[in-house]
Amino acid sequence: MEASLIDVLLNDHRELRAKAAAIKAGAHDQVDSFCDLLERHIRTEERQLFVLAEKRMKPTEMAELGRQIKAHLS
Repeated sequence: MEASLIDVLLNDHRELRAKAAAIKAGAHDQVDSFCDLLERHIRTEERQLFVLAEKRMKPTEMAELGRQIKAHLS
C-alpha cells in the first residue's frame, strides 16, 4: 500500500511538472487538467500520506523532515 501511494504521488509530481511546462509553452488547454490533478494530489497527501507519516514518525523526525523540506524549497 505505502509503496503504491508513493509511486502515485511521485507520478503526480512528474505529470504536474510536465503540464506546467506545457502551459508555460502555451498549451493553455492544459490548465483545467493541471488544476484537477493538483487538487487531487494535495488531497491525497493530506488524507493519506500525512496521516501515515504522523502515525509512523516521531515528532522529532517530523520536525527534521520539515526543516529539510524548507531548506530544499529555499
